[in-house]
Amino acid sequence: MCSPCLEALGQWKMAYPLAFQLAQQQNTYAAWRKVTTQYAHFDTRDWAYLQTWQQAQKANQEAIYKDFLTL
Repeated sequence: MCSPCLEALGQWKMAYPLAFQLAQQQNTYAAWRKVTTQYAHFDTRDWAYLQTWQQAQKANQEAIYKDFLTL
């Protein structure tokens, strides 16, 4: 099942691993930011947050740094 499908059904805990895996595949700031914001409750070790920070550093753009500070 897809993470948006599970989200629509309210199954956020089940959707988290799928969303995390998708973010790993895409490996972009936007993908990791989505996991960080939508699944913060399930990211107990802050792995998604760390990946989001690493992608912000990789992009090295002022707008992305500013956006990251809002997380």
